[in-house]
Amino acid sequence: LARATGASFGAVVAAVDTESPAAQTIAPGDVITAVNGQPIRSPDALRLRVSRTAPGTSLTLTLRREGVFLSVPVTVRARPTAATTPAPAARAATTAERTLGLTLRGVAGTGSEVLRVQAGSIAEACGLRAGDLVVGLGRARTPAPDDITAAFTKLPAGGALFLSVERDGEPRLVALQR
Repeated sequence: LARATGASFGAVVAAVDTESPAAQTIAPGDVITAVNGQPIRSPDALRLRVSRTAPGTSLTLTLRREGVFLSVPVTVRARPTAATTPAPAARAATTAERTLGLTLRGVAGTGSEVLRVQAGSIAEACGLRAGDLVVGLGRARTPAPDDITAAFTKLPAGGALFLSVERDGEPRLVALQR
């Protein structure tokens, strides 16, 4: 992730609650490098800083996005007490093997499910596994299998593509680098 984002420190955003106000200004792949001007060196440092902030408090985050630094205001909200799981979506029928080393199946309204990861592929090297659900492609939500492979095919050598992935209900960010 450090190579793909170009950031040597900070906390990479893996997922953003689409219902939160932050979804308008923060995206998967952004790197949070400071809170109110104080450097953030790691994800743990960010969690600690935010956990010590009362709900309703405004903070200014410094983000690195595609090599550009941005300052964005956010308001801390209370952490939900119970996780909610959306109902299973109907699955689309298209399955195709890709040069990326993935076999994907579209999941209507959700994204793409990883059915198989080819041994020795870029997808395997990036940590993707069968059963992962790709719910975001860069800033775009619910990518179809063809969207993912087309975006990867268009990458120049050394380019990176961020996928927002859910594994066992937990969000993660994967950087596919050519």
